[in-house]
Amino acid sequence: MSCIAGIISLDGDTIEPTTLQAMLDTMTPRAPDGNHAWHDNSIGLGHAYLRLSLAGDEEITASNEYVLVADARIDDQKALRERLRQCGEQVSSQATDAQLILHAYHVWGENCLAYLIGDFSFALWDSRQRKLFCARDHLGLRPFFYALTPHHLVLASDLDALLEHHPLSRELNNGFLADFLIFGGTADPALTVYQHMHRLPPAHKLVVEYGGAVKISRYWALSPDSEPDLRPPRECEEAFTSIFMQAVGDRVREKSVALELSGGMDSGAIAVALSELLQERPFDILTHTNISPKLMPNDREGEFATLTARHLGLHHQLWLIDSPPFYRWLDTDLATAEPVGSIDLASSQELMAHLNNRGIRVLLTGQLGDALFAGQNYYRRLAKQGRMLHIAREVWRAARYKGSLRGLGLRSSLLGIKSTSAWRPELPRWLKEGFANEVNAQQRWVTCWESWENANGLGGQFSAGWLPSLFEGYNTLKMPIVTRHPFSDIRLLEFMLNVPNAEVIGKKLLRETLGKKLPPEVRCRAKTPLNGDPVREQLADKHFRQQASTMLEHVEDYVNTVDFNEVFNDFCAGAGVESTWSSVLMATPLALDFWLKTHKK
Repeated sequence: MSCIAGIISLDGDTIEPTTLQAMLDTMTPRAPDGNHAWHDNSIGLGHAYLRLSLAGDEEITASNEYVLVADARIDDQKALRERLRQCGEQVSSQATDAQLILHAYHVWGENCLAYLIGDFSFALWDSRQRKLFCARDHLGLRPFFYALTPHHLVLASDLDALLEHHPLSRELNNGFLADFLIFGGTADPALTVYQHMHRLPPAHKLVVEYGGAVKISRYWALSPDSEPDLRPPRECEEAFTSIFMQAVGDRVREKSVALELSGGMDSGAIAVALSELLQERPFDILTHTNISPKLMPNDREGEFATLTARHLGLHHQLWLIDSPPFYRWLDTDLATAEPVGSIDLASSQELMAHLNNRGIRVLLTGQLGDALFAGQNYYRRLAKQGRMLHIAREVWRAARYKGSLRGLGLRSSLLGIKSTSAWRPELPRWLKEGFANEVNAQQRWVTCWESWENANGLGGQFSAGWLPSLFEGYNTLKMPIVTRHPFSDIRLLEFMLNVPNAEVIGKKLLRETLGKKLPPEVRCRAKTPLNGDPVREQLADKHFRQQASTMLEHVEDYVNTVDFNEVFNDFCAGAGVESTWSSVLMATPLALDFWLKTHKK
């Protein structure tokens, strides 16, 4: 994996190589193993390297016609090689991820994206057509930022790298700031904190054609009306197990990996898959669980995670995160490219540094396990096809497993009726009136909450505009660690899109396959909500409250500090305890203040 950067002149003028080199140097913390730049008059591309294997990763990949820089891990490589060979392409069995992208482009052109799956962002220069072709993977697992000026397009894996192109304006995007303050993030996958810098949304390609025309378009979307899977339960379980094992296996190529292990089934299933992969080839696994006895004394995640690790014979570590939340906010090594509302940046950085010191550069997570088992209008699709007997059979199976007809989603799936109205808080009163009017904060508030409310079912959650921020959060601290999320595998996603509701409820499909190899206490454990509100506990800490009283001077253009301090004091006294959302709204103004202070420096 690598960080990438590029500059192309839209006028055909010669680019400045020193700017490209400065962009690469900026990304050294995430990719510390050297960098290399290529340029040819009006185009320049560069790689900053993060070596993940003893053999190392390829440098800039080039042929007589193409030059490619890629931050990529391509899945299902055997099938891709076979498909390419059927088209007459000579492909080595040892072809790297980047070489496979080049082969695919040589055979299919821009349509190669129909055949590539995995985690990737790349920029490819086609010298024959004088065209720059860029793309980001289906879900936005790898970052891709870009900016347009009257004369250049600039791209990079890190937002900070774009700032090295000094003609770019650093004007802040007030819409993004408003979304961050009132929602902790934005529902628009193209926005960044800067007005003139952008994210390439997931499943999109960007093409700069000869003459300077720039085109951005979507190349993939979920197909919620695809054919329902009607195979028998046993065959469904076998198919799921096969795809899941492949999803985990494709994400473990290195000699050492770490796994975020909770006390539940999602990351537990990944641990099972890793233990089985160990029987095929040797590699080191470190599992770890974040614990906070001070903030959440009744939390049992560490206990159940330890049970899983011991049961599977995996080395496990408990990581203590009881330190105050912002005790290192003024440290420059916690400065981030965009404001971050997380209270545990310091603890996260310490953990990442610990993994890196142990020679581990790949971290697996169980993220999106709940989303994958959220179901997707299965009954409605059967009804459209007139398969009423199939509906009756599937309802019977689901009710038999669950013990009740309640919670099967019949009303919402068949009739479109929501069982309960969505909870939605009021717009925070501490937002400064002039700023709120300028950005139409009330409408942004509604849009953000609607994006959350509409993210129901598998399709809604995996299509949500805020999804890429989940993955980008792991890159926030610019550590040389690559995160991989097996539940984000496109093969798994498209399979689960068509699975009967009876296999989804209670994660039956997972529970009856890999879950069977977990300890009974874990396999039979009910879904457990977060035990307590650690954000509230830390924000209300008396030492932090003293520190917070000296903050907010940098957000006075956006926040009515008098109103905020009143709300904050009420919060510390226990107001809003019924919802953890109150904690989010207390953290964001403080986080933005810190970021603006760092930004101005």
